Amino acid sequence: MKFKLTTLLAICVALVIGMLDAAPAEAASTKKPVAKRKAKPVKKVENRVEVQDSDNLLLQSSAVLVQDQSSGDVLFEKNSGAVLPIASITKLMTAMVVLDAQLSLTESLSIGHEDVDTLKGTRSRLKVGAQLSREDMLLLALMASENRAASALSRHYPGGAAAFIEAMNHKAAAIGLKDTQFSDPTGLTAANVSSARDLTKMVAAASHYPLIRELSTTSERTMLVGGRPVAFHNTNTLVRSPASGWEI
Repeated sequence: MKFKLTTLLAICVALVIGMLDAAPAEAASTKKPVAKRKAKPVKKVENRVEVQDSDNLLLQSSAVLVQDQSSGDVLFEKNSGAVLPIASITKLMTAMVVLDAQLSLTESLSIGHEDVDTLKGTRSRLKVGAQLSREDMLLLALMASENRAASALSRHYPGGAAAFIEAMNHKAAAIGLKDTQFSDPTGLTAANVSSARDLTKMVAAASHYPLIRELSTTSERTMLVGGRPVAFHNTNTLVRSPASGWEI
């Protein structure tokens, strides 16, 4: 089946924000299986009207908003104004700020010690000292959710990382995001927050950047890192797996 990219992203983003909050519940449910109920068809509702029979849907997300990108109609929402950490969805804003600055995409950027995750200790195959073009850093941030790539992009911004974070929040205000705040370019910190309602606006804004659409839907790429070929894959199963049945 075929879906417009913006529509798909709006659905995925709105669902993911709730999944972040629902993770502990998922873990608990694996110990005690609960019988699933057949989902009922979702009726179209007016903007910002919460669906009353949401319990009949097989949703594990605590906050959801599904919107028709063509008409702007809200098809379904649940706690769409809840402000929650957004994790790696942050990288969409990171990419927009980089591209808005119109910096050279061929310029070589390096991974520094400042890019190493000391907050959660996440791993990376981008070693300190590795060099890639700005476009390749963008690709890895969007496709493979590479935290060090996103961090390096912010450090190589005019004015450095602090100016980059300021630009992220300025961009958020410019596109009408009321519930959104950024404190870092990776999403590792829980201080990066937004609502499902705001995220549909952010996804819609990001969809107007052809390079973001291209890089975020690239399934895999092998590139030289430190002189050795390293394969990176898209973290989105719908993109990287033909068996998903989605053409993105």
